[in-house]
Amino acid sequence: MSQNTLTIAASTGALVPAPGQGLRATEMTDAVIEEGLQSLAIAGFSAVELSDIWLDSRTMPLSQAKKLARMVADAGLSIIGLSTLGLKDANHALDVTQELGAQTFCIGLHKPPGAGRKNVSFWANPPAYAPADDADFEALAESLQPLCKRARNAGIRVVMEMNENAIIDRSAHVLRLLDMVGADNLGVNPDLGNLTRVTVPMNETWYETLEALAPHTEYWHVKNNLRMEHPDGFIVTHPSAMEDGVIDYRVALQTLLDCGFSGPIVVESYWGDRIGGLERSRIYLEKLTNQISQIRRASGGQ
Repeated sequence: MSQNTLTIAASTGALVPAPGQGLRATEMTDAVIEEGLQSLAIAGFSAVELSDIWLDSRTMPLSQAKKLARMVADAGLSIIGLSTLGLKDANHALDVTQELGAQTFCIGLHKPPGAGRKNVSFWANPPAYAPADDADFEALAESLQPLCKRARNAGIRVVMEMNENAIIDRSAHVLRLLDMVGADNLGVNPDLGNLTRVTVPMNETWYETLEALAPHTEYWHVKNNLRMEHPDGFIVTHPSAMEDGVIDYRVALQTLLDCGFSGPIVVESYWGDRIGGLERSRIYLEKLTNQISQIRRASGGQ
């Protein structure tokens, strides 16, 4: 494995002002879109994921998708995936994915973030968790099966993004759903940063989640959080630099590589200078993959 084997992409969600900071969203004119794409290219990225947080694929006309694809290419970037939320307009979002030439359709099965007390960042609000029953799993599997079939016919893989307020908020639920859907182009995006930011006790440790799902991981959102748990039960979390948070990404990346993971990795950023955060995460991950490669070569591995 060389330093450049894994594609490390930027989430365009980082081009939107962070929640809770009082910054106003900018009107999405062509000039604003082009400036955002150029900022990611200047930050050293060659690939991006189109996020619904930035431009909503669920309502995007296909003509706009074609235009956006040209704008991305003009910025010297490629689109490796599209990230959307919910199944309601998923078929249209899948059509947009195909128009963009992306190979991965990442779908979140969670509720929109931000619900809770006003002017409080979404990670400071505990998830409104409602236990899923057999009927919930059956309904979701029935909805995913035709979506995966359409995606397969278009040469697109589907990955389910884990989230703290989704039916797939733990590894056992992911494995159950994968088995029920039974599609060979369906995988998982184990977004550990979503799971570690909860301000309630976690269902399982981040490593238990990743260890169970590593063989099914084909796409990966990465970010990190500080997580402080008081013995009396008080828990507080906050976004952090990738190397500083509760998730040990050196161990996490090695775990995935040992199971044959080949990327891509999509870097997300939620706070402060979000583009700067993306760039620092990219540099960290490139350094990390290079170090793992050197260790493997030194020990006689591949």
